[in-house]
Amino acid sequence: MSFDNFGNPREIMKDTPYNIIPLHHRPELINQCCKLLNSEWRRSDKARLISLSSSCDKFPTSLILLDNDKVIGHCKISLIPSIDDCCVIESFMISRENRSQGLGSILLRGVEQYVAKRGIKQVLLTTRDQEGFYRKNGYSISEPLNLYTLMEYMNSINDIDKEKEINLIKNIIIENNKNNNNNNERRKEIQKNAFSGAPTPPPLPNFIEKKRQYESPYTYMCKKLS
Repeated sequence: MSFDNFGNPREIMKDTPYNIIPLHHRPELINQCCKLLNSEWRRSDKARLISLSSSCDKFPTSLILLDNDKVIGHCKISLIPSIDDCCVIESFMISRENRSQGLGSILLRGVEQYVAKRGIKQVLLTTRDQEGFYRKNGYSISEPLNLYTLMEYMNSINDIDKEKEINLIKNIIIENNKNNNNNNERRKEIQKNAFSGAPTPPPLPNFIEKKRQYESPYTYMCKKLS
């Protein structure tokens, strides 16, 4: 696989009108990219432009799929501070009128080769309803990110999803705190009865970790790059 001067994979785009480039190498296309993203996930233009303007060679990086000079696809990639040699795909989309043509797989392959050239060995992502697409491209379901990593990730997703995920985390923490408080009260009761001469209550049951009451709407997926 060879790359051009901008680090773009040559072979994927060979003999096609399409090209994959980092957005910051074509800043005049940022408004097109903003419009594309807002057609799927509405956000204020100011917030969207600030996010897109953060694209750089050292990550986070926005890669765009071009049909000549028209932006028809976008992918934002960031590093995960707590996991070495790993990145997360924060957003990934193809314009509505260009879907079902294999362009999503082309963009994804370009993304993987772009990050692999920069030492990345594993790609993580979350999806709500595109599990089949990512499976087809070699991704498999993985364990959710730990809370610290997830909160790092929260800093970059859109406000609506961020609020839902933060509420999810809060509810999990509240549930865990309730369980801990109940266990502490039970232990105190046992200790009190032990010194009062009252019969010792039955031992606490072995608490087997239960499935979380509050499930994330996202499926976590990953792919190890060869």
